[in-house]
Amino acid sequence: MTSGLAPRNRPVSEAKRVAFALLKEELGEPEPPPGPRLEGFGGFLARATGSFFGVGFLPMAPGTWGSLAALVIFVLYRHFQLDNRGFVSLLLFLLFSLASLIVGGFAERAAGERDPKWFVLDEMAGVFLALYGLAGYNFAFAGVAFLLFRLFDITKIVGIRWVEERLKGSVGILLDDLVAASYANLPIRLGVVFLFVELGWIADSP
Repeated sequence: MTSGLAPRNRPVSEAKRVAFALLKEELGEPEPPPGPRLEGFGGFLARATGSFFGVGFLPMAPGTWGSLAALVIFVLYRHFQLDNRGFVSLLLFLLFSLASLIVGGFAERAAGERDPKWFVLDEMAGVFLALYGLAGYNFAFAGVAFLLFRLFDITKIVGIRWVEERLKGSVGILLDDLVAASYANLPIRLGVVFLFVELGWIADSP
């Protein structure tokens, strides 16, 4: 009896296995990163730098916390009028982009999954790109660009999700944020140029 029942159970077991695999794919189970798990001091260093010294481990919305950290830095150098020509924002964008590319792969190995939530260097690079060229204008423009960046980064509109899903590793972690930041910066920059140069009614002062 037992030997007669076993072949009938095999198709059912195989169907369950396939259905379970499809369910895991649909639910978006974290994809394992390339390379062995990074532990010890290397893992600690990846977590410390990738989370911008713990900001990414704040509760609820780590990406927003990282973005706010970058906004605070922007407010500080804007207050001291260090970036009227956009050089500081450009420099910080390049530095955080480079850091994201270098640390991103190590952060994935430290977390044991791709694009861990606590990794916020990519969001910070995105903020400095979204705010590039806006420090010399009324802060309302920078505020709108920041909110647009967070909206686009969260909703993944028009090509952003395509980049996120198809590019892996450090490049994929960073590039979707840069696309969202470009979407946020360009319309604000174009609006500022039109209103300031053509209509002349926007002051450079805060």
